[in-house]
Amino acid sequence: MSLDGDRAGGETYCPAHHISFGTDAERTIVIASIRCLDQFVRQGGDWFLGERPTACRLDRDPSLRTLSTWEADVS
Repeated sequence: MSLDGDRAGGETYCPAHHISFGTDAERTIVIASIRCLDQFVRQGGDWFLGERPTACRLDRDPSLRTLSTWEADVS
C-alpha cells in the first residue's frame, strides 16, 4: 500500500467461480484469480476508488461435468 497526500494505492485479490450449464445438464466451472491494482483519491475528506486496473488468471476445472443435478444443487 502506498499513500501520497490525497492519493493512495493498494492491491486487492479475489477468487471468482463461474459455473456454466450446457446441454444435458453438463456443467463446467471456470475459476478466475483476480488481482486489482487499486488507486484511491481523497476528495472533501472522503476516499474514493479512482482507478482499478485488473489482471485475471483463468483455470478450467472439468470435474463438475459428471455431477448429477442433486449433487451440484446447494439450495
